[in-house]
Amino acid sequence: SDVCSSDHAVSRQDPPCPGVQMQTPITGASEGGVLNPEAMFQGQPLTGRSFEPGSRSYWHCHGGGQYIVVMEGMGRVQKRGERSRDLQVGDIEFAGPGVEHWHGASPTEAARYINQGLAIGGGSGTYWLEEVTEDDYLGNDIGINSRNRHLESR
Repeated sequence: SDVCSSDHAVSRQDPPCPGVQMQTPITGASEGGVLNPEAMFQGQPLTGRSFEPGSRSYWHCHGGGQYIVVMEGMGRVQKRGERSRDLQVGDIEFAGPGVEHWHGASPTEAARYINQGLAIGGGSGTYWLEEVTEDDYLGNDIGINSRNRHLESR
């Protein structure tokens, strides 16, 4: 499931990126709290998120970082300043504290992830930014033009 810290923990830190805390914004169809029976902890399956083909989160960052593991299908991820890339089953993606990124499914195949927020350096919380553009999603941009357009519209 998406990991968000308590309001108390978040209030003790400066936001690690210029986002806001809110419900998980998604382009397309996605479901949180999805069980991953292939990954167990203390006898219970880990939870995660599923994305339908073409679906993805908005740009965001985590105060303490996050890792995801693709458990089924083909994922797609991008960190700000890099091109999007596809992930296969078993691939692990890590975004350190404050690293702006997004994740979802490929255009043609659904994906199911384990996703876990971390508390590296005492950080916590998820901070949401702008929607991922088609150019970013399709690998034609590195997330800079979408950020500039977002900032201009504020």
